[in-house]
Amino acid sequence: MGQRMLEFLQFCTPQAQPTLFPIITLMGVQASVKHGISDSSVTLFTWFGFMLCGIFGQLKRGREIANAVELMLEKPGMKHKKSRGIFGLIVIKTWGSPLQASLRPHLEGYQMMIPFQYSVAWRGSHLWFAGRPLEGVELELETSVSVLAEMNQVGLRLYVITCLLAAKKLRGNCTLQCCSSTTAQNDEEMDFEDLLAVASDIGNNLVHGNHLDPSHHDSRFFEASNLTSLPLRSSPLHFSQAHIALVQLELLVFFQDWEAAKSLLIKSGDLRQCFSPFYHSVRYTFLRGLICLKTAQSATAWLDRRKWKKRALESMKLMCTWLKKGNVNVVHPMHLLNAECAVLEENKTDAKEMFKAAAAVAARNGFLQDKALAHELAGMYFAAQGDGYWAKFNMDRAHQSYLDWQAYAKTEDVAEKSKSLLGK
Repeated sequence: MGQRMLEFLQFCTPQAQPTLFPIITLMGVQASVKHGISDSSVTLFTWFGFMLCGIFGQLKRGREIANAVELMLEKPGMKHKKSRGIFGLIVIKTWGSPLQASLRPHLEGYQMMIPFQYSVAWRGSHLWFAGRPLEGVELELETSVSVLAEMNQVGLRLYVITCLLAAKKLRGNCTLQCCSSTTAQNDEEMDFEDLLAVASDIGNNLVHGNHLDPSHHDSRFFEASNLTSLPLRSSPLHFSQAHIALVQLELLVFFQDWEAAKSLLIKSGDLRQCFSPFYHSVRYTFLRGLICLKTAQSATAWLDRRKWKKRALESMKLMCTWLKKGNVNVVHPMHLLNAECAVLEENKTDAKEMFKAAAAVAARNGFLQDKALAHELAGMYFAAQGDGYWAKFNMDRAHQSYLDWQAYAKTEDVAEKSKSLLGK
């Protein structure tokens, strides 16, 4: 009974009182070790594995906990716990395995109906971050939105819609028209500000313990024109709000609107506190480091340049720690950050080698979007250096890579930049 109570408390505390969450998790693990394994131990140990990987950076120990959870799931009477157990195992193993490897287990969870709604949502986000061709990603995300609407999973649906909107923008469709499970597609168009307002409303209800009426919140999706954007820092940060900010940062980086990216980075604060157990933390750390380096490069005042470089080095230090402990998903982002750091320090030789390494590793690991980004940043750097050959080479590769990713809006953007930079 005590373990079951701790499991229920563990579910509530991340929104109501986040500082209690690690304490309750450790109490639950200690109780399981002392009094024996129960069905609640699966959830308690799973989140302990999350903490070891995402918060303490102990990837090896986190994987050992994942192995222990697998053994627990083999015990008789644990079938009803496979929903959380399998989902947790996928999340933990993402810290030491390629992100691409998580896509099939999520699909299997979807097909097995365990864990159904989480597999749908998390596979959608991993498809987005893994750089799969956007046409297929968009089709699957649209299907996922409909499935989650049927299940009244308002929060998870919002989570998937955010990725869907980003995919549409990159493919050239700047707005999103959402449809419910009971109505045909209407004319209300949504953007990130509208999604953020809905996320803020959902988050406040969770924090204050109000009942979530799915029909009420679902209707908010189709009254987007009446919603206004709320500042992220106006209330306790909810995961959905943080996820929207992360996807916005990603789009701003791809379209290289560095001023807007810097403003959003400052406004949203440190999102790692929301993402620490998940791959999102890795992606956010990379984007933060890249934005800080680009801001430092454009800074005119010596003090500003020093301040932003220091922030970038903090992100790079954290990623280097993950890399040394076996996180393969940070290899190519680390190369790209090293390249931009070399640009800041005016080290042309290192910049050239790091840009080349970033594109090669991203291509080998299947991250089409990062391969394209590495080539584009390299092309713009070489153009600024007056090196026409390497500028053209990298811009051509960037154009083809964005085309392979099916990001047609970005393909047009690169074509315009190439004409401007190379005069052709």
